[in-house]
Amino acid sequence: MHNNAQLAMNDLAGQALPSAGEHASSGAGREVPLKVIYIAGDGRSGSTLLDRLIGAYPDVFSCGELGNLLQSMGSTEEYCACSERAGECRFWQSVMRQWSRVVPGFSQEEYRMLQHRYERLRSLLFPLNDLSFNGRRFARYAEYTRGLFEAISELSGAGVIVDSSKSPARALALSRVPGLDLRMLHLVRDVRGVAYSLRIPYRERPKEGPFANVRRRSNLRFVGTWALVNYFCERVRRKLAHPILFIRYEDYTADPDIVLTGVASLLGVPRIDYEVGAGHLLEQGHQIAGNVIRMGPVQKIAPDENWRSHFGSFMQKGMYLLVLPLMRRYRYHL
Repeated sequence: MHNNAQLAMNDLAGQALPSAGEHASSGAGREVPLKVIYIAGDGRSGSTLLDRLIGAYPDVFSCGELGNLLQSMGSTEEYCACSERAGECRFWQSVMRQWSRVVPGFSQEEYRMLQHRYERLRSLLFPLNDLSFNGRRFARYAEYTRGLFEAISELSGAGVIVDSSKSPARALALSRVPGLDLRMLHLVRDVRGVAYSLRIPYRERPKEGPFANVRRRSNLRFVGTWALVNYFCERVRRKLAHPILFIRYEDYTADPDIVLTGVASLLGVPRIDYEVGAGHLLEQGHQIAGNVIRMGPVQKIAPDENWRSHFGSFMQKGMYLLVLPLMRRYRYHL
């Protein structure tokens, strides 16, 4: 494997993906835990594209930012990748119906409150221990969350779900849900590239879906968020039962086979070539939220390093030095 993709592969050899038929049953009847590939990291790090690329594997369904499902379904300004408004997409409407049937006393408001409790970054400010996942409130969160993933699996026919919600807090919470087998992918991008991407507002695109403008904020705030998110990704990874895949945006966009190899090892399946992934990227799926790149075909994967010409030398060095330990850890240089 390429030395830029770091993966501990303990006990993964020989594992095979379950067939879609093995995932037809839900709840306690499921014999094989439902695999979830969770992409964690800061925003604007290339997670939407990575989510789509991983979806090229057989028996894998790419969801986008599944943690934002209820918000997207309730908005008239959010679109599914299939180009339908999120609330009008027939696939997600079916998911919502199935989900509400399998969870007793289903309430969107209740699940939003549970997400607010377990999936926000600030929940990780408390000591990471399993005691917080043993109460009745978390059991209710787990019931909702498991029901959602099983509904998606049943309706898509896939045995592996990709969730690119990015929050490390959500990754930890999902890893404690019975019936889910979470494999985390920690995605990192140079902080200067993230800051550059976050300063580019979305534009409204008729018939493709309007995308909210990104508020102008200081580079200092971008850098602080980047450091905080990646710091907590590091903490969460030590609490997970399975090895994680660490990948840098700059590496996988320069050579997509790196991540395809890593994902194959993560799941214990034969690796597909990038040619297969490239063909899959020409198709539109049902990613519910994420970057606008999910809305149409991707002709080519290539790194975006426009930040090098956008930011002056002083700004580049300033952002780098503010998070020097992590930048060195992730092998970024001035």
